[in-house]
Amino acid sequence: MASSFKIPKPALEGFIDLIEAGPERMDRLSKEIGSLGLTLDLTGLTTKLASVIDFPAERLERAIYSVLVPLNALRADFEQSAGEFLRMIDEALASQDKDWFSQAPW
Repeated sequence: MASSFKIPKPALEGFIDLIEAGPERMDRLSKEIGSLGLTLDLTGLTTKLASVIDFPAERLERAIYSVLVPLNALRADFEQSAGEFLRMIDEALASQDKDWFSQAPW
């Protein structure tokens, strides 16, 4: 199976959300998620998690729907570890739009 894909422009907003959330919030998020039960109520989940990490719930939900869920499915299809997959994403972003990061609103 080929290990290449095109990142749709709408997903870039979700990437920006994750980048702006930053590593400290993502660390807190991963710790908080581990203590929660399973749910199908993503809006309720993101509202709770957003308050814990002090980040807008709508941006967290967008990042989950537009980036994390699709990329995890793609990672599984490519049968790659998270680290391998993240390196591939970095290379794909750089080759598709070298200015995408500099255009972000930070």
